Amino acid sequence: SSSASPSVDGGAETDDRPPRTPPEISDLLSRCTLAKSAIEIWGCGRTLDECARSVASLSRHPVGRSTVDRFALPPDRSWKLTVHTLGARYDREEQDAMRAGFSFLGFPGPVRMAGPDDEYVLIREVELDVMGSPKYPRRVGKTIIPENDARPPLAAYFGRVLGGGRNWRDGLE
Repeated sequence: SSSASPSVDGGAETDDRPPRTPPEISDLLSRCTLAKSAIEIWGCGRTLDECARSVASLSRHPVGRSTVDRFALPPDRSWKLTVHTLGARYDREEQDAMRAGFSFLGFPGPVRMAGPDDEYVLIREVELDVMGSPKYPRRVGKTIIPENDARPPLAAYFGRVLGGGRNWRDGLE
């Protein structure tokens, strides 16, 4: 697409051009007002376990192998795994249990929660109402609602963050 076009092709590897690099994606996102980030999805499923199995099987497929091979992490690159539990709050121990399902990835570098070289994201999607709030809230205050807590997510996704959008607060402070 031309630079004057308002739409952007994400750069799927189905044509002759090479995939977009994270700096190119960050540059594109810096010009977007409604996009928060771009994520390269490595796996998905109806549950966190299904999602983890999907990610684990990634290297068995030709496209997955090229993704994994292209992104072999050197031992000095820092990383973090962010857990997005859309519409629900989970404490640190619960989030750590979710992260543990992906420990087989064995990223070699140090974990750095602020300013890592690479960020991965685990998204747990739940049903939202028309206002964007959870249709079945997990908690009321600090009290967990057992029947709502037992509801499975709509889906779970795991991916690598390729770039973030504008931080509008930077210019306001």
